[in-house]
Amino acid sequence: MTLLPTVSFRDRRGRLIRAVRERIAGGGILRGCFIGFTDPRIIDVWASAGIDLVALDLEHGAHTTESADEIIAAAVDAGVLPLVRVSATDTQLALRALDSGAAGVMVADVRTATQVREWRTRIEYPPAGTRGVSSTRALDWGLPLLTTDGASSPLLVPMLETLEASEGVRELVAAPGADWWHIGRTDLTADLTVYADAPPVGRVVDAIHAEAQAVGMPLGENGSLTDAAGAARARVVMVTDRQLTFAAGSGFADGPR
Repeated sequence: MTLLPTVSFRDRRGRLIRAVRERIAGGGILRGCFIGFTDPRIIDVWASAGIDLVALDLEHGAHTTESADEIIAAAVDAGVLPLVRVSATDTQLALRALDSGAAGVMVADVRTATQVREWRTRIEYPPAGTRGVSSTRALDWGLPLLTTDGASSPLLVPMLETLEASEGVRELVAAPGADWWHIGRTDLTADLTVYADAPPVGRVVDAIHAEAQAVGMPLGENGSLTDAAGAARARVVMVTDRQLTFAAGSGFADGPR
């Protein structure tokens, strides 16, 4: 018996997932941070600053399995929802992160509705999906009976990052399984340079928002530190830990000498 009453990790993560879904369903805005730094103490800083969620960047960051495990645990302990960002082909990396307790997955460069359905199946335990079962932190180190509580099932956030995906956006945002779509504007901008007759990125993003709004699908975007409103139409606004750290450091360094 512990000295104080405890709430299991699974229950605490479930509360965070439900809180995020309720915030979005209620029309609220979430502010989050992509985490590239590998020291879990950074989570305490962002939690104290009021960040709602973090996304461990397993696509571009320097995280190891061990550092990701530590940051995921630290985030749930601090009351911050932890996601992981992976490439569209990194299923096993995503599943290991979910076993460590991640609350959901951001999947880079999703281009088809079929991919959305496949990812939703992969990250759900049976009978809703095909995720393997083991005695991990996600299940409080035991093998309790699995439930199909949809309110606390893992979040799925596909990322729209190409002209190809934007041209099929009506089907994508209408596909069941996603909690919200995140517009990867940097990769989308780079992809548009491949096509001589490509429209401006702003026009593409406007079209994505129009299609998503038509079917009630929330969107996330990367925000700007120089624009207090951030991505004004987005329900989830993200920045990177490097942006935040550089902005604070440069603001201090620009002072009188």
